[in-house]
Amino acid sequence: MPAVPVNALPPAVPTAVLQMAETLIMTYLLDVALCGILSVQTYFYYLAFPNDRWINKTFVYATYVLGLFLTGLVVYQAFIMFGSGFADIIGATKVRAGWPLAPVIGGFVGLSTQSLYAYRIYILSNKSRIIPCIVLVASI
Repeated sequence: MPAVPVNALPPAVPTAVLQMAETLIMTYLLDVALCGILSVQTYFYYLAFPNDRWINKTFVYATYVLGLFLTGLVVYQAFIMFGSGFADIIGATKVRAGWPLAPVIGGFVGLSTQSLYAYRIYILSNKSRIIPCIVLVASI
């Protein structure tokens, strides 16, 4: 059996990179699991409210599509980091398209969802503006 030259062996991976990888894998898995929960919730909405207003249906389905898009970006990032770029420490620290887009789209979805909740609280509370304003200020 031929001996492997020393320079052909991969360098030792620093502990900080391993801890980062563990955190990222758990984050990716959690995101995919939450996307599954969002899928079930969207399906329950479809079954429970077939006669809901079209604007509410559009809002729910658009939120779901944006959630799927974000999960797709996260899965792509995970594949690049741990699939095709496995053990590439320099490639693991690169910022790709998913990371700048995720906070922007996530913030937009969160703000719009909280705005819808504030509107529904406003309707249910006999046009009281105190609690809906608190919800809106907290979401901003």
